[in-house]
Amino acid sequence: MKIIFNTRVPDLPASQFYLEGFQSNKEVKFFDYNNYEKYDFALFMTYEEDWNDIKEAKRINSKLKIGVCDPRGNSINKIVHLVDFFLVDSIEMYDFFQSFNIPIFI
Repeated sequence: MKIIFNTRVPDLPASQFYLEGFQSNKEVKFFDYNNYEKYDFALFMTYEEDWNDIKEAKRINSKLKIGVCDPRGNSINKIVHLVDFFLVDSIEMYDFFQSFNIPIFI
């Protein structure tokens, strides 16, 4: 299983939280925006700055499974059709995003 984590805003606190968490997993690669065809899963943050990358990743590799980390509010509606699952860090987030009918992992 090949995994990429990309975000255009790595300095924001939520991005830092996930970056630090994923760095201990040697299977996760970081900041590779040009080779989505090489990956099975792509993880992105929920920020609007990342939305074009989500669209491009799915365009390049239609079989790519897209995960959004730390989704925020209803703004996710604009890209939810491209998202295969959410990664959340609280029960409250889990409860809120259940209405999207997408798998959620805590």
